[in-house]
Amino acid sequence: MQKNRGLATLLITSLLLVASLLVVLGSYKGLFYQVKRAQNEVQARKDHWAAEGGLECVYTKAKQLNAVPASVSDCKNLLNLDSLNIVGGTPNVIHSKSGYLTLKKAFVSPIVSSTGAIRSKSDLVINGAYTSSPDPGKSLGSNLWECTSVRYFNYFHAKTGYNTFHPFETIKPYATFPDSINPNFQKCSPANHSWSVLDLADTAEDFKKDTDMDPFRDVFNVPRAEWFPLMSDKSLFGYVPYTLNGETLTKVEDLGSPTFNTQCAEEIKKNIEQGKDTIWVYGGCEINDADFDIISTAIDTHLSSGIILVIHNGILSVTGSQAFKGMLYHFVSDEFTDSSGQVLDFSDWPLTENDTSAGGGSSVLEGVISALGSTVIMPKEKIGYFQNGAFNPSGGYVMDAPGTYALFNASLNFTFNRDVIEGPSKKFKVVKWYRGSWHDL
Repeated sequence: MQKNRGLATLLITSLLLVASLLVVLGSYKGLFYQVKRAQNEVQARKDHWAAEGGLECVYTKAKQLNAVPASVSDCKNLLNLDSLNIVGGTPNVIHSKSGYLTLKKAFVSPIVSSTGAIRSKSDLVINGAYTSSPDPGKSLGSNLWECTSVRYFNYFHAKTGYNTFHPFETIKPYATFPDSINPNFQKCSPANHSWSVLDLADTAEDFKKDTDMDPFRDVFNVPRAEWFPLMSDKSLFGYVPYTLNGETLTKVEDLGSPTFNTQCAEEIKKNIEQGKDTIWVYGGCEINDADFDIISTAIDTHLSSGIILVIHNGILSVTGSQAFKGMLYHFVSDEFTDSSGQVLDFSDWPLTENDTSAGGGSSVLEGVISALGSTVIMPKEKIGYFQNGAFNPSGGYVMDAPGTYALFNASLNFTFNRDVIEGPSKKFKVVKWYRGSWHDL
């Protein structure tokens, strides 16, 4: 009996020891799990911050270059990431991986979706021949380029022919464009070169119909419908009427109805003298040879490059054969349309020199409308732009006024030079995070 009690005691003691050991082992396992979990969380945070650092590193490179970086290996190596790459597109998406964690964030970079020395959503009519140096577009290799002279949305007619210079035949379209050294002349590809062509249907791809073109986004990097938030940013623009520079613009209605600006050239000059290289003219404008002289003098005196001149919801009447250091942008927004979406009539032509008759005869404008009447019928009130002379804005023409005509009374011999608008363009062509791709600050 005593022996059995001893055995029972030993058994109970053993069971208690085993139970205690199990409790200790269980506690150790829980503690080990907690330690391991803490270590994993620390590593996860390290991976997160490393991956986020990769995103920021790539974005900083893109901001510095104002373009999509060709290589991001320096960022990858600096942060010891498993992978880091950019998937190009609209927007561009950065993928950054550290350990098991991959983070993504998107950014938009300056994009020019269409090229062309002239880009026109207006119906484009030239009473003469069109000859121009092209926007070379992208390189196709072997010193050949995807040249574009004119990109038009709906209608284009040049009365006596269509011609595009090869890049080597005129000035370089921009400073970093490759030199033409014999025998390596920079040329338009055969598919993108027209010369002595009489019919638009027979031209090559240097004269291109493009129903998807979006010149507003190309130039200003925002959708066309967002013109007012862009235009009302006084850090970007100077204004005509000049009084708009002192007014607070919070909504479109603050602008009032557009009117003809009788002092347009003088007020453009005043803005340039204040250092403005992007000028927004609200309403109509006329610029003649003498006006171009004072504007060109102001540009050479006060600016380091050319200007972007926007004429909005009004006519633009031009007289002269001056070279102009800048881009000319004629813009008609949806506010200048009726309930059916048709552009309102322009009624200010009688206020211009080009529509002033001499001795009771037809004005210059009326004479050109009549001379071309058998080819294209152009009601005067639907003409938004009229040029009398071989005026040459070397930064290009943009005619963004659908439903109107841009009419040129001259054979154009146009020389394109992208560098003259490099300064003002930098204000719009910037890299920025794509809104909503992660969190908005």
